[in-house]
Amino acid sequence: MNAAAESAPAAPSLRSCLCKPVFITHVIWLCLLQLRFFFFIGTLNQYLNRLFKEDAQQGGFYRHRGCRFIYKLDPVP
Repeated sequence: MNAAAESAPAAPSLRSCLCKPVFITHVIWLCLLQLRFFFFIGTLNQYLNRLFKEDAQQGGFYRHRGCRFIYKLDPVP
C-alpha cells in the first residue's frame, strides 16, 4: 500500500494550472464570446424598435420571446 502511494504522481498546483497558455487562451476566448453576446443583445433592442416603428408592445413581445429562447426557458414554435 505504501509503494502504491509513492508511485502516484503529485497533483499539479492551482497556480501552475492557471498559468498554462491553454487556460489563459480559453479565458480570453470566453471573454470575447461574452462581449459579442452583450453587443448582440444591446443592438437587438434598437433593431426591434426600428422594425416595429417604436411600437413598444410588439417589440417587447419579440424581445421577451427571444430572451426566453436564448436561455432555453421554453421552446419557441
